[in-house]
Amino acid sequence: MDKQSARNAGLAGRRSIPKSRRQDYDAEITQQACLMAMGYDVIGCYVSLEDETDTMGIISWCLDHHKKVCVPRTGKTMLVFHEIRSFDDLEQGVLNILEPKKDTPVVDPKDIELMFVPLLAFDEEGHRVGHGAGYYDRYLTEDMVKAGLAYPQQKVDSIETTASDVDLDLVISCLP
Repeated sequence: MDKQSARNAGLAGRRSIPKSRRQDYDAEITQQACLMAMGYDVIGCYVSLEDETDTMGIISWCLDHHKKVCVPRTGKTMLVFHEIRSFDDLEQGVLNILEPKKDTPVVDPKDIELMFVPLLAFDEEGHRVGHGAGYYDRYLTEDMVKAGLAYPQQKVDSIETTASDVDLDLVISCLP
């Protein structure tokens, strides 16, 4: 499936989930993500938007368990991850997405061991599509474990890729 068709299918699937079911999915995905995070010290995670897989529970768990939590600020062409020590380190940023305040410490990408990656759609091969700006593809490194977070309705049969696309190591999801 071409990338735009995969984006459309993943977005439609995500929007089709009733609010009550979404809460159950978020709880299950958070539990799996936190179990995975136990084995890492430096964790990158996006701050979720309203209809994305909720990451606030994951971030909270990581902070409570003394993990170094890194979240992105969005630049014109790239992401810069900053360490946060509490939710007070976040402010409204680009497109009303919560981002770390400018004075929080910048984290080198090679220091991040586990990265929770947002996506609109994914397939069985670990291919993913986001919104199409390529921010994560430019940021992700070979050394970090790349774990997508997604609802089962975002899975598609296949996604066409290019040389600049970075595959996920796994997707944390749940049964529909």
